[in-house]
Amino acid sequence: MSEPIADMRALDGNPAGRIFAQLIIFLSFAAISISMVMTVGDIVVRLAASVVETLSGQRPKWGLFGLVDLTQLAMMSAVPLAIAAAFFLNAHIRIDLIFNLMSRKGRRLSAAMSALIGGTVCGLCLWTAYGEMVGQLDFTTTSATLGIPYTWYWAPLIIGFGLSLLACVIGLIQVFRPDRVPEDVPVHD
Repeated sequence: MSEPIADMRALDGNPAGRIFAQLIIFLSFAAISISMVMTVGDIVVRLAASVVETLSGQRPKWGLFGLVDLTQLAMMSAVPLAIAAAFFLNAHIRIDLIFNLMSRKGRRLSAAMSALIGGTVCGLCLWTAYGEMVGQLDFTTTSATLGIPYTWYWAPLIIGFGLSLLACVIGLIQVFRPDRVPEDVPVHD
């Protein structure tokens, strides 16, 4: 089995596409890492406040201000990008036992249906998320602590769904390339 980065079926033979997908993965990892560092930092600061309370009898109001808002923003950035990366990597869950027994035509049909259904779902989610973001622009809703406009929460979601839809379209095009068999495993024609 090959490494996940080298197994980008939607981007076969496209070095620029591989770099793009690796950038998506890096951005997703960076967002979730920032969230983890902020959370651990808040725990350490609150632990230090508990120690000060034990020693002095007064509890300082220490903590990272706006942690919830920033963590939510980091998650709203990381998750849609990770989903898009999964589409570009073709890292979907499937039953290999059945897939490995399929004929070449069965595999193409399975890959095409996966791309069509995935693209339809991502397109519907993209359309719905865009409508919600436009609604947030009308009401100028902001986060509770830091006052971050909610459009900043919707933008990464829309970008992630857009990238996922793009990956599904590329995957569908790849399915119908005559020289391509979905996944390089023995074919039982």
